[in-house]
Amino acid sequence: MAVVHYLRRVWFGLWGRIAYRRLLLMERRLDEPIRDVGPNIPVTIGLLRQEEIEDYTTLVPGADAGNVGARLAAGQWCFTARLDGRLISVRWAAAGRMHLEYLDYDLDLSADEACSYGLYTDPAFRGSGVSPKGSVAMLRHLRDAGFRRVVAAILPENHASLRSVTKTGYRPYGVMGRLKLGPWTWRFLKTRPA
Repeated sequence: MAVVHYLRRVWFGLWGRIAYRRLLLMERRLDEPIRDVGPNIPVTIGLLRQEEIEDYTTLVPGADAGNVGARLAAGQWCFTARLDGRLISVRWAAAGRMHLEYLDYDLDLSADEACSYGLYTDPAFRGSGVSPKGSVAMLRHLRDAGFRRVVAAILPENHASLRSVTKTGYRPYGVMGRLKLGPWTWRFLKTRPA
């Protein structure tokens, strides 16, 4: 089975570079209970502040301090997990219009929806439950801020991210993508009825 998953990831990775890209749409309704998911290690959850941007760029490969600062200034939230003061995991949430760079597409969210994106956990701490703990904190923060639903767009082959969000109650609700051949681009969005 691992070989099949590997071949599928290679196939869609190749097509993604050439012409065809798609993302699985996941949703988490915030009117449903948000249960605790504890990590195997004691972490402190918080929000990234402007003066902590260097911690972020140290953790996330290729991160640009200016881009991180601009996102914070625009009102986006970066939820952090720290172990003994060291930043080990981050995830972003935003409202309004989200640009999905992978598809070169703008996703318009309703006033009571937020989008979760940009999850990164230090490889040494993956599988320790840190990511779901951060997700629970983010979901509760957004629920308390009046949001009704959180959405996420994830590569279907990214099994680790899918496992992580599923642990905190996300469910698939559609797929979006694009097919680009030369100057022509076709976009699609398929969702299940609400």
